Amino acid sequence: MPHLDSANELIFTAPVVIKDLLSIDFRYARVYIYSLALQAVAERKRKEAHDEFLSSILDLHAGDYEFIQDVIDGCKDILSTVLKLCISDHLKYLPVRIYIRTVSACIFLLKVSSVTQRVRYCY
Repeated sequence: MPHLDSANELIFTAPVVIKDLLSIDFRYARVYIYSLALQAVAERKRKEAHDEFLSSILDLHAGDYEFIQDVIDGCKDILSTVLKLCISDHLKYLPVRIYIRTVSACIFLLKVSSVTQRVRYCY
């Protein structure tokens, strides 16, 4: 059974494409976790807008901005990595999960823009 040191050596000596795939998987996991907080923000804003009709919809807590920014940064990193793989002509050989994660990152960006757009529109 290989030791942890040999596993670390394997990761650090892996080809660039494998590192990019691992990077996309890691960033997608982070985006997915933070998107749960984004969903909570969207639900809270929807409920507040329904209950008090725009009186408290403008309140975004400081923690909300951190979660939203983490989702944006993760999605941007995923899309830039996919663009790099496209330029190097490796994109057509990637597993289907990379395509699904790319589309999901785009959907998360649309969701962030819709949540923040509603807040900006109310000003």
